[in-house]
Amino acid sequence: MTDIRLDPELEDPARLDALERDLERFRISRDGWTLGVLGVAILAVFASMLGIGLALRAADDGGGVARPSRPR
Repeated sequence: MTDIRLDPELEDPARLDALERDLERFRISRDGWTLGVLGVAILAVFASMLGIGLALRAADDGGGVARPSRPR
């Protein structure tokens, strides 16, 4: 078993640069997911506001009972 702190092969600058690039790509991907979830949450807020508005309007219409129309 080798001690990674003492192994010169593992301290290669190219390997560290590749690791840094991989971490940067992961951060960008994570940011994309965060923005996507935020967008869905905003849509859910607007949909719930619309639903509440429709429910309040239906409650103000007198219960929503249909009445027969008068013959002409």
